[in-house]
Amino acid sequence: MTGKTPDSNAAIKADFSRKTGKINRNLHSSNYMPAISVQSVTDFNEEYKALGFTMARTHDQALFNAGQRVCDTFHIFPLEHLDANDPRNYFFKPTDCLLENLYSCGTKAFFRMGTSIEHSLSNRHFNTEPPKDFRHWAEVMEHVIMHYNEGWNNGMNLGIEYWEIWNEPDLGCRCWNGTQEQFCGFFATVLKHLKSRFPGIKVGGPAMCGLNHEWFDAVLSRCEREGIAPDFLSWHCYTSNVDAITQTAGEMRKIADNHGMHNAELCLNEWHYLKTWEGIHENVTEESYIKALCGDDGLFGIDSAAFNAACIAAWHDTELDSAMYYGAGCHNSDGTFGLHTLSKGLNKNYYSMKFIGDFMRACEHRVSASSAQSTVKVLAGTDKNGNNPAMLISDYTGSGTEIHVEVSGLGHGAGEWSVRRLDSKSDDETIAPETHGSTLVLRKRGPGSAVFLCTGRP
Repeated sequence: MTGKTPDSNAAIKADFSRKTGKINRNLHSSNYMPAISVQSVTDFNEEYKALGFTMARTHDQALFNAGQRVCDTFHIFPLEHLDANDPRNYFFKPTDCLLENLYSCGTKAFFRMGTSIEHSLSNRHFNTEPPKDFRHWAEVMEHVIMHYNEGWNNGMNLGIEYWEIWNEPDLGCRCWNGTQEQFCGFFATVLKHLKSRFPGIKVGGPAMCGLNHEWFDAVLSRCEREGIAPDFLSWHCYTSNVDAITQTAGEMRKIADNHGMHNAELCLNEWHYLKTWEGIHENVTEESYIKALCGDDGLFGIDSAAFNAACIAAWHDTELDSAMYYGAGCHNSDGTFGLHTLSKGLNKNYYSMKFIGDFMRACEHRVSASSAQSTVKVLAGTDKNGNNPAMLISDYTGSGTEIHVEVSGLGHGAGEWSVRRLDSKSDDETIAPETHGSTLVLRKRGPGSAVFLCTGRP
């Protein structure tokens, strides 16, 4: 059908003649990277490349590369009392290999300094103890940065931009087995030293468990007294509520601004769909574990996949600068929060990340697109020349069976589209587009979650 009569029932309105900004590719980043410890058994490189992540955070890599001394400071510099200036006191080779492999996949590193989480008993923690000498620890990290950015000690020239001080100190002994006051002094000491030595990189943190106002206020107040400011502030959020996770950016902006840190970037560098910790970190049984992971509303299900795409779209209307999905390793390494099923196939999260990655690769300019339906989120864009329109659309737990998109700005009705669908029954299915005048109709298989990637045909 032809004609341009507006669809009064359209859930989405997209105008490709109205540029509204840039697509933020830093929002499509991850924790994890292909593991090197199992690469001769399972090489995840090609599947990982297809996702097109911008950055990968090095946190917890030591947990998912069994037997390899990677990333964590105590693995690279194992004896804390030794001379930080002596190249013989460092062990870089496994981390070099891990990062070389990551960069071969087209993804950059976001380096978390410190230690991975310790899920040991509360009275048995080893690597989360506060460093004995904060200045000495900062000097160690200075040499780690020299190794990866300046080639020191047979090193590399990766130009790693982001360096994060620690992870989740507010979680307690599993990440920081010291006091809040100790951490504030540690953070300020390391930040001041590294920023004076490397003014061209971005140093920040501290990767709080959430928007912990007490801890953020304490850390940032100490920084104010020391006359320094982190380049970015990082925190984490695990939830199944798109609006709640989206609102954290505005709340974090207020915390930063209250301390005069108006230029600090906002980095949500652990996030994942989560309805409950039951079966994952609490009351874990075979039954509770299967329930938490499987089914449409499990961590591996279509609700999780639609949540991912909805967040990426919604975050483009916030002050969030970067976000890192907690997951993306191979099935031998990251299990619960990864991209594989229990039988080692690819789960729905993988395909949602692939849809997002394909959209990010295709688009540079964002164009005007809005949704009148609460469960539906949309992100629309074009390439750098204003051509090749694309739309990433998520219906997260929606009860309807079709989505109407009123398209304008293409000069010929709704345009010509190629449409891919992800739902509970299919992973990446090409479906026939249906247009009525200026309206593109996207049909779901039934009620529930679904993700669509629509790309304009030349």
